[in-house]
Amino acid sequence: MKVSQTKTRLGIVGGGQLGRMLTSAALELGLTITVVDPGENPPAKQVGATHIRGSFDDHEAITQLAEASDVITWEIEHISVEALAEVTINKKVVVEPSLDTLAMIKDKYLQKKAMADAGIAVSDFVSLASETDAETFFGKHSETGIILKARTGAYDGRGNYVVRSHGDIAAGFQALATSELYAEKLENLEREVSVIIAKGDDEIKLYDPVDSVNENNICNLVIAPSQAPQAAQQKCVAMAQQVAQALQGRGVFAIEMLVTASGEVLLNEIAPRVHNTGHHSIEGCRTSQFEQHVRCVMGLPLGETDLLADYVVMNNILGSFDGEVTFDGFGEALAIGAMMHAYGKTPNKVARKMGHFTMLSREGESLEEVLQRAAHARKVIAL
Repeated sequence: MKVSQTKTRLGIVGGGQLGRMLTSAALELGLTITVVDPGENPPAKQVGATHIRGSFDDHEAITQLAEASDVITWEIEHISVEALAEVTINKKVVVEPSLDTLAMIKDKYLQKKAMADAGIAVSDFVSLASETDAETFFGKHSETGIILKARTGAYDGRGNYVVRSHGDIAAGFQALATSELYAEKLENLEREVSVIIAKGDDEIKLYDPVDSVNENNICNLVIAPSQAPQAAQQKCVAMAQQVAQALQGRGVFAIEMLVTASGEVLLNEIAPRVHNTGHHSIEGCRTSQFEQHVRCVMGLPLGETDLLADYVVMNNILGSFDGEVTFDGFGEALAIGAMMHAYGKTPNKVARKMGHFTMLSREGESLEEVLQRAAHARKVIAL
């Protein structure tokens, strides 16, 4: 279904930092924004979104969102497909991307199975009904190990448990006891690469592959363009295009891939939304992923995705202590070229995503020099 450009009301399920950046982009396009979020003063509200306070599976709140919107999208996939499906039947509102896509992606086992069935390369995986199933699967991959994963609700490394010996299996099941599980083979990785894709009515745009550098299973650094060998980058682009064809609905998707030490490219996960590995696009690309997502879901022509510098580095600002938010050191970081984004969250918490900054290479500057400036900026920000 094509959305008329006369529709100007966008609803977002979730008002966190992604909702904040979506709101800012949508306001620039003359849209009005309403979000559903359980917080008292979520980041999206702080930059101009109308806020409906409610949980992500609150049918009443979702119904209110539908009444205030022409189109509904989301910033988080751990939401109620049923509530959104109900408003598409009872209200004249479009939900994008497709709810079938959301239902498939939010269950990581179903996501893996759907992509494998579509002929996309993935690590060996299996559904788990018992520790015995895990023992059998580990026996198949004892040289590399396996990882137990929660099928739903996991993010930033939460819901995962690495198994490198038979003795780890019982501990893993205990640690993930509240979740339905599946398992994947652990791969010998060379790097993790992400490609942001944008699907409109009749067009698909891809952003350049980027390297995602994780710290404690949380994305810490993004380097654009990827420094993977050219052959591996070409495989990543081809896989992203293949995945795009397998997904229904309009919007921005993050295709996260594993590049193994042997040069093989495997699909890791898909995010059906704007994503951490696309934050560099705000200053670093001709069209940010946030503006692009708004264009996609509202039926507008898509923007160009080319990089605006030889190298673009995005650094997450993760909380290092629990306490008051101060952002000391911002001035020094700005002075060396950091383009700062504070998310408006409070209080500060260990490993909480409190903001990010982007560095663009200067004329003649090497990647190593950009990374040095980024490391200096992150060091001086006390958070």
